[in-house]
Amino acid sequence: MADKIYVRLRVAIMSGQLAPGQKLIYRTLAEEMGVSPTPVRDAVHRLMSDGILVMDERGAAALPEPDPVRFIEIISLRIDLEGRAASYAAAVGGEAAARELEVLHEQLEDARTKGLTHLALEINEQFHFAVISSANMPVLEGLLRSLWLLCGPSLRFLHTDDAPKLGLRHPHYKMIAAIRAKDSLGARNAIREDLVSHGRHILGKIYETLGQEVPTEPPAAWVNATD
Repeated sequence: MADKIYVRLRVAIMSGQLAPGQKLIYRTLAEEMGVSPTPVRDAVHRLMSDGILVMDERGAAALPEPDPVRFIEIISLRIDLEGRAASYAAAVGGEAAARELEVLHEQLEDARTKGLTHLALEINEQFHFAVISSANMPVLEGLLRSLWLLCGPSLRFLHTDDAPKLGLRHPHYKMIAAIRAKDSLGARNAIREDLVSHGRHILGKIYETLGQEVPTEPPAAWVNATD
C-alpha cells in the first residue's frame, strides 16, 4: 500500500498539483486517499529520503519553499540531460513518433484552452517523457524523472494568466519537426528553447513570490549549458 501511495504522491508532485511550501498532513492525505495514516507516513518518509520533501521548522513534511538558485540549477541540468535524450530520440524517430507527439500537443492545447491546468501539466509531462523514453536510456530517464519531481511544484506557474501564449511558435512544434526529420541537433535545440522560454516565466514568478526583482535576462547557466 505504501508503494501505491508513494507513486500517487510522486505523480501529484511531478504534475504540479502540490504547491511549493505546501505541508503534507498524514491524516488529511489519508482521508483524501481512503487509507490509514500509516502507509501515507511511510510514503512521505520515503519522499523525504529521496530529497523531494523537506521538514519545516515545526517538524512537518513539506514541499520545499520556492528557491530561484535551486530552480536555475535544476533547469540547467534538464537542458543538458533532456537535450541529450531528445538528441538520441530524434536519431531513431520518424513519422510515427512525430504523430504521437502531435496528438499529445493537441491534447495539451485543448486542456489549456479549457482551463484544465492539472490536466495540461500531466499531458505536458507525457509529451516530454514520450521523447525521453524513445531514447531508450533507462538510467538517463530515471535521472530526469527525479529532476522533474524536484521542479514539479513550480510547474503550476506555467499556467498563470500572464504565461506566454506561444501558439504555433511553441517549441513543441520544433521538437515534432525534428523527430519527424530525425534531426538530433534540432531536437536538442527545441528542448533548450522550451525549457528556457518557460523556465524564465516560472523563475520570474518565483522571484515575485519572494518579493525580489525579476531579472531581465535568462540565467547564464541556461544559455551556456553545454552539449
